[in-house]
Amino acid sequence: MSESPEQFLGLQAPRGILLSGPPGCGKTRLVRTAAQECGARFFAHKCGHLLDAFHRDGVASLTRAFDEARAHPPSILYLADIEMMAPRATFEQGRPELPLVAHLLKQLDCTEAGSRVFLVAASSMPGAIAQELCSRGRLDREIVVPVPDRLARKEILEACVRNLPMDGVIDLENLARITSGFTGADLSSICEEAVLSACRHQREQPRLRMDDFLMALRVVEGSARGEVFLETPNARWSGIGGLEPQKQRLRELIEWPIRHAEAYVRAGVSGSRGVLLSGPPGVGKTLLARAVASESGAGFLAIHGRIFHAQHEDPAGTLREAFRRVRQSAPCILFLDHVEDLMQSYLSQHLLAEMSALAGLRGVIVLGATSSIDKIDPALLGPGFFDEIIEIPLPSEQERRSILDLILGSRAPKVHADLEYLARSTQDFSGEDLSGLCSRASRLALLRVLNSGVPGEAMPQPSDFEAGLDELRRRRRRHFV
Repeated sequence: MSESPEQFLGLQAPRGILLSGPPGCGKTRLVRTAAQECGARFFAHKCGHLLDAFHRDGVASLTRAFDEARAHPPSILYLADIEMMAPRATFEQGRPELPLVAHLLKQLDCTEAGSRVFLVAASSMPGAIAQELCSRGRLDREIVVPVPDRLARKEILEACVRNLPMDGVIDLENLARITSGFTGADLSSICEEAVLSACRHQREQPRLRMDDFLMALRVVEGSARGEVFLETPNARWSGIGGLEPQKQRLRELIEWPIRHAEAYVRAGVSGSRGVLLSGPPGVGKTLLARAVASESGAGFLAIHGRIFHAQHEDPAGTLREAFRRVRQSAPCILFLDHVEDLMQSYLSQHLLAEMSALAGLRGVIVLGATSSIDKIDPALLGPGFFDEIIEIPLPSEQERRSILDLILGSRAPKVHADLEYLARSTQDFSGEDLSGLCSRASRLALLRVLNSGVPGEAMPQPSDFEAGLDELRRRRRRHFV
């Protein structure tokens, strides 16, 4: 038998790996498929069941699991929900599971390298696992099974509906877009609920419609919406009106160091570790962040400061997990929206520590956005942190015309309006305000057609834009005067 790459290089193959990811992301199926591909026996156990057996007959059930795997090499022993069997608090607090965890470590240590018995432990909470289990020679590798991104969600939905009877066009592109944070199991549940919805409305020969899928979304919630996960942005520079100097600066600071990483290494030049976008609300800071990630081909993980504390029970732990994910996924951009709201209580020091740990690591950029730069800890604005600040101002008249042209030109049928007049009439409007103006004009046009009772195209007229302008001006006076 020829030598394996590990033997040739004098390395020892790992005895086990940790497979981490949210519930329903396909960890078990992935390992089962790997076992089939390499011709290994697959022995799967849920740690909850082993823990129940431990309270009845001691460590015998765990011993049997390892003995069975060792008796049939090559084999993969799969332990699901490993954090239940080996919680971090076991050693720290002297938990009653300590004998079981100690026996687990003993069994793993007794499994000789080269015995063709491989342990795969799966967890949805890798931070809750005892560090003794994740040490060298035990579970010394970790593979993150990510939440599916938009493209992956579309592929999963296509597979789920392939053999289902349809009535009309099902917009899977839109379904994939609005199911951010949904795992593969969640998407499968959506299709099952859609089938039930169709059966309720069509007793005989039910066929699925888009409404059935939208109804299913009211019932099924995304398992990973409270998690930190990477997403693939689909924004582009061409979809952003104006802001040419700011876009060019982001190309130089983020896009080029990622796209031309080898040239930067040869020149001995490192990219920025932290970039801060500062400007009033609605000027396009988030859109710029998504565009630079998309154009550079980097991963993108976003944290919204305003809801971070409410959404996560352990903010500091979640922040550590976010930095861990981006380091594993480099090149990657960690986007901290409303970064000033992350500075509550003790998180400022955690953020400083995590950004300090990025020193010398290429391909990981922290991109922050704020509309209140005066509320940010000055230490975060020093060298090595957010040492590049890009001001995003309100759009000029020419930029407002460009933004309006992009918004109205993307609608079908294309809306014709006096862009010069609208650009002049919207001084101090942000890009978000301009988008709101176009939406209000379209809504007024639709209401006019529906009230008339005569079928026709809901095409906004100059009077609709004028009414939308009046409505926005009144709202701005209420809030800002």
